[in-house]
Amino acid sequence: MKVLIVENGGICAEWAGELLEEMGHSFLVVENGREAWNWLQKNEADCMITDWMLPDTDGLELCSKVRSRQENTYMYCLLMSAKTGRGEMLAALKAGADDFIGKPLDAAEFTARMRCASRIVEQKYALMEKPGMLAGTLAMLQQEHGRVVSVLERLPIACVCCDREGIVQEWNRAASRLFGYPPHIVLQKPVSATLYRHWTQERVEARMQQVLNGCSSEGVEWEYPHPLGRMLSLVCSEIPLLGPSGEITGYLHASVDITERKQLEIRLEEQLRISKNLNSVLEVQRKSLIEANAQLEKMSLQDSQTGLMNRRSFLYDLERHCARAMRHNSVFSILLLDVRQMRIYNERHGYLAGDEALLRITAVLRDALRSQDSIARFGGDEFAALLPDTGIEGALETARRICQKVEELPTSESALKLSAGCAQWQNEQDTANRVLERAEEAMRQAGSHPHARTAAHGLPQNKDTQAA
Repeated sequence: MKVLIVENGGICAEWAGELLEEMGHSFLVVENGREAWNWLQKNEADCMITDWMLPDTDGLELCSKVRSRQENTYMYCLLMSAKTGRGEMLAALKAGADDFIGKPLDAAEFTARMRCASRIVEQKYALMEKPGMLAGTLAMLQQEHGRVVSVLERLPIACVCCDREGIVQEWNRAASRLFGYPPHIVLQKPVSATLYRHWTQERVEARMQQVLNGCSSEGVEWEYPHPLGRMLSLVCSEIPLLGPSGEITGYLHASVDITERKQLEIRLEEQLRISKNLNSVLEVQRKSLIEANAQLEKMSLQDSQTGLMNRRSFLYDLERHCARAMRHNSVFSILLLDVRQMRIYNERHGYLAGDEALLRITAVLRDALRSQDSIARFGGDEFAALLPDTGIEGALETARRICQKVEELPTSESALKLSAGCAQWQNEQDTANRVLERAEEAMRQAGSHPHARTAAHGLPQNKDTQAA
C-alpha cells in the first residue's frame, strides 16, 4: 500500500514511517497541505495520513478537498490530532476522514488502524477488478446496516433516526419506552407528529434546518408531554448523519430522561433554602448566646452593686501580676481597705444609705487610682486595689490619699472612715497568697489602732501609719 504522510515537523511522520515499513508499506512525507494537494494532482496514493494542524491548509480542509475530487478513485484518509474529544472526531468524519487517531501515536493502535485501512484498500482493488463483487458489497452494507440497527436496539438511550424530510427511519426500544409510541406507529411518519407534536410547525422546521445545516446540538434540555399525561424533563443531542460522499442525509436524535434528577434538584433547592433559613436563625441564636455568655462572664467577674471587679476577678489578676513580676523582675503593691464600723452605719442610717456610701467610696477609688490599677470590691465592706510598678511607699501614699478623700465625703451624720493595709511583691520566692496575707495583716493593724488610717507591711509607724 502506498501511503502519503502530511505532517509539519516530522516527529510522528518518522515514527509512522518506521511502523509502515515494518508492515511492508511504502510512504512519502510532505510538510503541508498545499504540497500534499499539488502532489495528489499528479500522483495517486492508496492512503493519506494527515495531521489536523498544518501551516497552510489544515487536515480537515485537505480531507474535504480530497473527497471533492471528480476522479473515480478512492483514497483512505486517516486524520491525526492531539484533540481527541467526541466533537473533534465527529468533525473529522464530517470532513471526509475515514478514521481518526489521537496524538501522540500509540504503536499498537496505529498498526491496527493501518491494517483496517489496508483491508479497505484491498477491497477497493478487488472491486475494481471484479465488478461482480458490487452485489456482494451491497449485501455486506445491508448486513452492516442490520448490525447498526441491532446496536441501536440494544442501546439504553432513546435514539431516533430521521431523513432530510423529517421522516422517522429508525426508532429503538428505548425510544418506545421513553416517548410512549411503538415503532409501527412512528416509522415512516413525520417526527413532528409524535416527538415534536406539542411544537409549532415553524419551530420544528427551524430545529431540523439547524441540524441539516451541519450544526450539532448537545445537552439541550427540553420538556416532553408523555401520551399518558406525564411531563418529562429530557436532555437531548442531535447529530447530522453523513452519506457516502459526506453529504448530510438526515440526523440522529438521542434523549435521556432527567425528570427524576430535576425533581431531586427542586427538592434539594428547597432543602437548601430551608437550611439557609435555619442557619440564619441559628446564627442569630449563636450571637445571642455569645452575648449572653459574655454578659454572664462579665457578671461572674464584676460586683453587681459597685460595678468593680469582684473577689474572684481580683485574685485572678493578682496571680497574673505575680507571674509578670517574676518574669520581668518588676514590682507591684496591693491595698486592702476596710470601711470602719459599716454595720453600725447601716443600723444608724439604713441599708440604702449604706449602699449609697459604698458607691461614693467606689467613686473616690476610681478618681484616686490610675487607669492601669485594678480596683475590686473584696468583701461586703472591703475594697482592694492592685498597683502595677508601684513600691510600698507609693502604695502607702495612695492609701493615705484615699482615706483622706473618703473622710471628706459629705454625710448626713457620721463620717466614713477607712482602714488601709499595704503590701509589696518582694521577690521570686513570694506568692500571691503571701502578698495578700501581708496586706490583710497590715489592714488589721490599721483597724486596731484608733488613730491610724493606714498600715504598711515592712515600714515604720508614723503619726497616721501603723507598722505591720
